[in-house]
Amino acid sequence: MLVVNVGKYGGTALKDTVQNQFISFLKKSERVKAVLEKLEDLRKMTNQQIAAQEGLKELLKGNIDRASGNIEHRESLSLDIQAHLEELDRLHDIGSELEALKDQLSEQPEFVNPNTTGTEINKFVYRSQYIPFAGREKEIDFLESFLNSKRMFSWQALIGPGGVGKSRLGLEFCLQHGVGFRSGVLDDFDFNFKKWQPCQPTLLVVDYTSKERDKLQSIIKCLTNRETKHECKIRLLILDRDSSDHQLNSLSEHRHTRDSRFKQPYLLKQPDPAIAKSIFEFFFEKENQAIPASWDELLKRLESIDADMRPLFAAYLGSAVAKGEGDRHFNRESLLQDVIRREIEDMMEPCGVTEKDLALLALATMTGGISTEDNFTLPECVTPFQELIHAKNRFKALNCMVVEDPETSQKIQVIPPWEPDLVGELFVLDFLKDDVDTGVNRYRKDILNAAWDNASFATAAFLDRCRQDYLDHVGYDILVVQPEEIHPISAFLWAKLAVNLSFSYGEEGNFDKVEDLYSKLKGILHLSFSTPLLDIEYAKATVNLINFYGAAENFVRAEDLYADLEPFMALSQNMPEMVLEYAKALFNLIHNYGRARKFERAQELYFILKRLSLSAEATPEIVSRYTKAAVNLIIYYGKANYFDRAEDLYADLKMLSSSAESTSLMGLGYAMASFNLIILYEKNNDIDRMENIYADLKVLAYSSVSTPEIAWQYAKAAFNLINDYGEERKFDRAEEFYADMRDLSSSSASTPEIVLHHAMAAFNLMVYYSRLENGQARLQELYADLKALSSTHPTPEIEIPYIKGIATIVLVSVNAKDHKSANQYLSEFRNMCKKYPDNPELLGLSDYVESQLKEIPPTF
Repeated sequence: MLVVNVGKYGGTALKDTVQNQFISFLKKSERVKAVLEKLEDLRKMTNQQIAAQEGLKELLKGNIDRASGNIEHRESLSLDIQAHLEELDRLHDIGSELEALKDQLSEQPEFVNPNTTGTEINKFVYRSQYIPFAGREKEIDFLESFLNSKRMFSWQALIGPGGVGKSRLGLEFCLQHGVGFRSGVLDDFDFNFKKWQPCQPTLLVVDYTSKERDKLQSIIKCLTNRETKHECKIRLLILDRDSSDHQLNSLSEHRHTRDSRFKQPYLLKQPDPAIAKSIFEFFFEKENQAIPASWDELLKRLESIDADMRPLFAAYLGSAVAKGEGDRHFNRESLLQDVIRREIEDMMEPCGVTEKDLALLALATMTGGISTEDNFTLPECVTPFQELIHAKNRFKALNCMVVEDPETSQKIQVIPPWEPDLVGELFVLDFLKDDVDTGVNRYRKDILNAAWDNASFATAAFLDRCRQDYLDHVGYDILVVQPEEIHPISAFLWAKLAVNLSFSYGEEGNFDKVEDLYSKLKGILHLSFSTPLLDIEYAKATVNLINFYGAAENFVRAEDLYADLEPFMALSQNMPEMVLEYAKALFNLIHNYGRARKFERAQELYFILKRLSLSAEATPEIVSRYTKAAVNLIIYYGKANYFDRAEDLYADLKMLSSSAESTSLMGLGYAMASFNLIILYEKNNDIDRMENIYADLKVLAYSSVSTPEIAWQYAKAAFNLINDYGEERKFDRAEEFYADMRDLSSSSASTPEIVLHHAMAAFNLMVYYSRLENGQARLQELYADLKALSSTHPTPEIEIPYIKGIATIVLVSVNAKDHKSANQYLSEFRNMCKKYPDNPELLGLSDYVESQLKEIPPTF
């Protein structure tokens, strides 16, 4: 349970926190559990008594038919009977109280204890909160809207590279909402969510999902299906690496997980100099250094180290410079290596930490920590646990700790991983790489074997994080070798790692490494413990290779791999995951053949995928692949001027979307095809056919208000046509489509993206009208539209087009020598620009506007 900072929320937060902690204590008490069991027996007996006496109560109340003639009104009952009625009412109250107590004390999912002392050794660990939290107002607002959304259950992914501040943001958000929500980092993925009834609104945070991806998907599916049974809101916030982690996208491919998703994954990556400045200032004040007049020089150094200006790198750089140790020229890796070197030399070696101690720390970092409670077999190359426990200085220097088991009160010694993750990963990679002189490493083999044997899941997750952070590190390839002692679990986990690696290597075009991994993965299949789950991982790797070879137009190899995949379809009964991989392979081949204009083969594979999408084995994910394949082929046919073939596919999608078995995915596929055909016919100057398809899309959008993605396709089509006709000065046609856009923007089918396109369309039309001598009246009307949108949607996305619209009127007024209007709108323009002082586009626009005003006298 997270403890809320009392300073911000006062006594209410403290009361709420103490209550939650007290409930947590009660749940673990054997005596309380025994009392609860007796209370439950009493509740059942009470309910039986209530049921047995209901008839009597109704009789005494006079609710029996008066025709019987022997029942009087309640007013004439004796005082004894009235007292009995009051006792029955109290029994009802007791039953309700017992139900409430039972719900309050029902089992709740456990949270990770986030507390870490803010000491020198832990100051860069987010849980210590050593560095003050700063910025992130936009992200907090987004998470607030997520928390306050209407659904009883919803989930959201927050993604970004390591060190960008995801975990710290998640922690601070939990702390801010400790009053209204029970919130924390989920610790138990095996908790029985099927029977869970939250005792209060709950915010579950999942940090790094790579090792629990399948369980997480099951949890989301379960909570989505049980949404109507929950009496309190449940929110699930997923923190994961950046969007290159393609596995996260799979959570949105399944209908159950997609339906309850709040928004697309929120990318936390945009550089924020303000956060970096606050971190620099903190460390300079800590070291009693004078605050410079400008941070520009240090910000440039940070940007040269890390283009994303991640807070972790800002903290390491700021700390080093403030201590007078930051004179060297760093890149990302060398900065962190310098941190590792200084911690070892300044904090570990003076306490007697040995190389074998560091080997133990490397093993603990790979496996997520080691404790005396674990049944962990240590290799001989690392320091024995008992030796380290009795060497207090070394024990403390490695940041080891002693914790108490809350159930047994037993003392447990823990060697935690080196954190933050980016530093711990680099430490392990450097420690276990080959020696420059000897070409070998005497620790690597034994540590890898111990990691895989004792903590397979954590080891696979660690190596997968290294893939995302240090794929090109010289020590990485030699760490991801196949486990020496292979068994079903390690084989499956290594296969999942190999699939992710094949994806990363394929993106880089490194086919030699991809083929090497694929060969080893194929070899594992021939071992006696091959399982369906392992077959699916092999299929995933095959699909990745088919896509990469197809993209490189090596269709011979792509077809060989497709042939490797086909036999698995015979084994795919009751295995929808395998059928989905086959559909992905077909989709990738169709896309790449179409892009290469090898249409005959693309068409053959399209019909196979179409039959699969209409079969009993089809899932929404397979239907989605089919509709996207049809849309892609329509685009390629259109670009090649094969409009007859494009129209055949378009007819397929139209027929499917209007059938009784139609789904929102089929309708969306039809809408996407319509949008692309509108573009293609407009470029081909077939205006009649373009407008017919646009009319169909308009009808579809308003008949599918529950599928906002369809309305989005309609809005994009209208936006493009507004721009095209406006550029050609065909204003009558442009205005017709703008009217459609405005109607859609104000309708129930509207979304933030549609409102944004409405704003951009209004601004673009202002630009076109500004080129006309008689366009001022329409300019004023479009300005009014933008002002209204900005008032109802005061976000940067909407306000910036509005500000640009004001600038357009100012410049038009200047050219017309309408000094009064120019000064009137100039004041509004300047005030709005003050809201976005760091926006480079507005800074340039402001400079240009001001340069045009030299001859205009001010208005007094």
